[in-house]
Amino acid sequence: MNVLVCCSSQSPDNAIFEFAEEAAKEIAEFIVLGNHNLVFGGGKTGLMGVISQKVQQNRPKSKIFISTLRKWQDDLEEDTFDDCFVFDKLSERKDKLFELADVIVVLPGGLGTIDELFSAIEAKRTGELDKLKLIIICNFRGYFKEAFRMIDTTVCQGFSGRPSRTLYEEIHRVDELGYYLNCAAQYASRRNR
Repeated sequence: MNVLVCCSSQSPDNAIFEFAEEAAKEIAEFIVLGNHNLVFGGGKTGLMGVISQKVQQNRPKSKIFISTLRKWQDDLEEDTFDDCFVFDKLSERKDKLFELADVIVVLPGGLGTIDELFSAIEAKRTGELDKLKLIIICNFRGYFKEAFRMIDTTVCQGFSGRPSRTLYEEIHRVDELGYYLNCAAQYASRRNR
């Protein structure tokens, strides 16, 4: 199973990052122990770095796939990934990330993460993303509270015709993550038969 992780390339000194860092380590452990693959944007720092370094150090069979922009390509270390897809446009990069993914996990992050979050939800809503592909949003300490409020506002004001909250799973604790990752793995294994 290919696990796409959308997350921060920064390491702020706060409680949200601490929760997210614990989740990043759990995701990496899930990938390594299950011989799954990591799909991500290629960052070496922040939560991206936490996940990729742990997978890289411990992976017997796991692969790492990176989808990046040409302007960031020089920042990548060749021995840290199995395959790299390079694009000129951000929209092409996101399309490749979503194409490769069997499950999408969103941890706290900056504008790029927020963009990937809304793009994934909209792709699922419009049918561009498999309707059974899980999007797991880790809303630690209410980090995505305002994003969810905006989604709810679009529904309440009649700008979104379909209840958007059915398009993703929201979790608040790290210990909830394993359940949803295992559900995604079961679905991916059935779909790939």
